[in-house]
Amino acid sequence: MREEHRKLKIREKVIIPGNLVLFLTAAQREIIAGDEPAIIESDDLLQYEEYDCAYGGLIDSKTGEYGFRYFPDEYDKDEQRENTWDINLNKADIERIVTGETTELSLWACLEDSCGCKFPSADASCFYCDWVEQTKL
Repeated sequence: MREEHRKLKIREKVIIPGNLVLFLTAAQREIIAGDEPAIIESDDLLQYEEYDCAYGGLIDSKTGEYGFRYFPDEYDKDEQRENTWDINLNKADIERIVTGETTELSLWACLEDSCGCKFPSADASCFYCDWVEQTKL
């Protein structure tokens, strides 16, 4: 059984990768058009075969906040871990990224050097660093 033991996260600026910009461009088109996947609350309705580096959806219809999970690199079979970035953006944030006005994100990262996961807040929980296997006595 795994038990949560949250560890300290540090704030980190990251350059927004080109494939994430392309993904957000496709998402922005759906948002502007009012397409159903972009206006229904979900965490994964925005997905694109040609941009399979991320998925996401509208996570709060009241605030207009979207949540995305980005995969910056391939699954590490040796470590059995997948580095992910969880990113929360509103429509204006997405537009600034798509137009190139915003080129960096400020995210929270684990202190563990081998972990590449990043989060939108300092109190986020990392599956790899904050959850430990409990042994029975």
